[in-house]
Amino acid sequence: MVYYYSAGGRTKIFAEALGSVLKAQACELESDLGKKINFGFIARALWLAVRKKESRVLNMPDKIEAEEIYVCSPVWGGAAAGPVLYFLRNAGLKNKKVNLLLTYESTGSCQKYQMRGRALLESVDCVAGRVLMFATTKAMPEYEVAVSQMKEILEAE
Repeated sequence: MVYYYSAGGRTKIFAEALGSVLKAQACELESDLGKKINFGFIARALWLAVRKKESRVLNMPDKIEAEEIYVCSPVWGGAAAGPVLYFLRNAGLKNKKVNLLLTYESTGSCQKYQMRGRALLESVDCVAGRVLMFATTKAMPEYEVAVSQMKEILEAE
């Protein structure tokens, strides 16, 4: 199972590509932040990110049956997005292997974001899996390219 939060659509493309490669369902986490990206959204999202605060997920699953899941998030203010923090802390992931996929726009901070992603997984009650990183530009990534990248990474295991 692949769970993801995506405000602008980039993370959604990677999450759906990952789901396709894994032959797993991709489920979008809907946030109380809303869908309209405007100044208010950006200000609130950055405030949450800087303070490492959660943003409530409106469609939390009742129970996660899969033993291994992937959670995909954009990087906001150097950390996973607020809805993903909420999901990881409240989804009942004990004894589940959780892999984290982070998308970000800056290529210079990959190691720092990966370390923070690892620390996040270790801070929640789950079996910490891999932390995958995907740098994007302001342009929307192409789905076929994302699928190809996912295949390469997962086959390298």
